[in-house]
Amino acid sequence: DIMRLGRFFKRRWGHVYLRFGEPMSMGLNAAELWSNPEPAQLTAETKPQLVQHLAKSILYAITREAVVTPTAIVAMILLSSPKACTREVLLRKTHLLLDYLSWKGAPCSPGLDSMPEVRIQETLDQLLAQKLVVIHSQYPPTVYTVPTAHRNPMDYTKNTGLHFFVSLSTLARLILRHGRPGHSPRRSRGCSRA
Repeated sequence: DIMRLGRFFKRRWGHVYLRFGEPMSMGLNAAELWSNPEPAQLTAETKPQLVQHLAKSILYAITREAVVTPTAIVAMILLSSPKACTREVLLRKTHLLLDYLSWKGAPCSPGLDSMPEVRIQETLDQLLAQKLVVIHSQYPPTVYTVPTAHRNPMDYTKNTGLHFFVSLSTLARLILRHGRPGHSPRRSRGCSRA
């Protein structure tokens, strides 16, 4: 079995990004909850409060340090497309998302800012090889879709970068619901996609 492992490592699996946030202090987390964080403050009743507060702090720190990858960008675009997406539309939307991510100061994987077309094409090639994305080239234009059976793994990938768009999505939803002064608000049906 060990001799056969070599074949496993020859495949290209992608990149791993390791980032560290600021160290967290239990004392500081307790101080945020209680004005006088002494050990006596931690009782059977207050311990769940501290654990929940610490868990939220950790999740927030993780999302702040998460790197947006080309796979997350492709997944966001393909899953939000009503039916199928051409390469041109995919690249146009990629540039739009990257402009926003750059303005937001979001950490993106290397190459996404300097050569997004190359990174997106590499990602499409990998997703096609893994059959997570299907290409339809029988009739022009050539389009890409996500098969229904593979939406869950693509959703997971999409969600690794989606949190950077929550504030924008919330603002857009408020504008759609209430409109601008002097304009009548548009009515929307159902939920909008993020």
